[in-house]
Amino acid sequence: MAMRLVLRKIVFEGFQSDNRKAVVNLSGLQTSIIYGGNGCGKTTFLKLLHAVLSKDGAALSKGNVNRVLIEYVDIYDMLHTVEIKRSPRQSEDLDIPISDLYDWSEFDLSTLSETNSLSLGVERGVSTQAIAIEALDITRFWRVTWME
Repeated sequence: MAMRLVLRKIVFEGFQSDNRKAVVNLSGLQTSIIYGGNGCGKTTFLKLLHAVLSKDGAALSKGNVNRVLIEYVDIYDMLHTVEIKRSPRQSEDLDIPISDLYDWSEFDLSTLSETNSLSLGVERGVSTQAIAIEALDITRFWRVTWME
């Protein structure tokens, strides 16, 4: 039996800043169209959705996301909600790997973990991509360098 999964609603808390929230209610069908004015966050939203489906905690952290809620319907038309939260330990412990900044336990137990995500890379004509280095990565580098 083929897997069917339809996303209904996605909420990003901390969308680009601590006090912003992005809520997108999808059509409930296999296809939804997201539209809005230039600079409203459509591309950022899609990149963060890709980050969630590929369990990319570094991208969520870069987007300043504190919490993600996803509602979806499975093949049996049952509604599910999955929550992914930033670990409170992240600000206290510099030794936490980037991949462990978020609690993926509900995601891992859900049907969402069996999905794939396609990133189409809408970069608005940019031919090269800069490497993003987080302050936390620099701190870890110097810490390890001085300990050796």
